[in-house]
Amino acid sequence: MRVQKEKELKRQQRIEAGLAAFQVFAANAENDPNTALSKTFTDITALSAFISSLPSFFSGTEDTGTVSNSLDSNGGRLSVLHDNERVITANQNKKLGNISNEELTKLAVDSKRGTFKQFEQFNNSSPSLILQTQQESIKEEIKELTKAVKANKPVSSTQEFDNKTGTLTEVVKYGNKVMRTHKKTIFKPQR
Repeated sequence: MRVQKEKELKRQQRIEAGLAAFQVFAANAENDPNTALSKTFTDITALSAFISSLPSFFSGTEDTGTVSNSLDSNGGRLSVLHDNERVITANQNKKLGNISNEELTKLAVDSKRGTFKQFEQFNNSSPSLILQTQQESIKEEIKELTKAVKANKPVSSTQEFDNKTGTLTEVVKYGNKVMRTHKKTIFKPQR
């Protein structure tokens, strides 16, 4: 399915490029029909050279740096982006500090897996202190789970049968709670 989508996207891109080339040719033909084809090839070649000269971050970068001739008041510039690349703002990048893309990726993957070891890489805390803190946290979670299980574990269970109504009642005590379950039976004792 994904391969089909990629093929269709590339086909659409080729169609768009062809339409753009035709539009350039049509504009050139209006000005001078005799040189329209050669002028179109020159224009497309110049545009291709310009696009290939744009900075590309295919292998990634932590900081794009600054530019002297920006396109806008925010230091904007043209760049080539590739499929599924991520771009973040300067403020987001500043919050990340001096962390590499590889370290950021590892942190995100560890966080998703639940294997993230907080502060291990960024603090000079000893690994044994971090391990001890994690063990204490696990002990507390086990204590809480034990309490929850004990609170829901039946302490006693009895059954009572009412001869008049033919109802069987089960009485189960959970800690401070009492739960009664009533069941109507078919069997009624003879009088």
